[in-house]
Amino acid sequence: MKYDYNIYVNEVALEDLEELMLMAGFDRKSLNLLRDEYADNERGYRNELEEYIVETALENGFDDDEPLYNSLYWFFKGAQTN
Repeated sequence: MKYDYNIYVNEVALEDLEELMLMAGFDRKSLNLLRDEYADNERGYRNELEEYIVETALENGFDDDEPLYNSLYWFFKGAQTN
């Protein structure tokens, strides 16, 4: 496990947010374009990723009260096997 169970999605490394984006169905080309769009604004880029991850999870039945990284990771991991 990379992170403790009580780590929020907004507290993880940027590359882990990008991994969640890919797991959530965002394609690599679009992710690269988004990264380029926010080249001078890492906080804005992180906010976009966090918002997309949480919204996508909620739209697909994620029902946890808090956006914890490990919960979201295993939610998307399970979704990939269905």
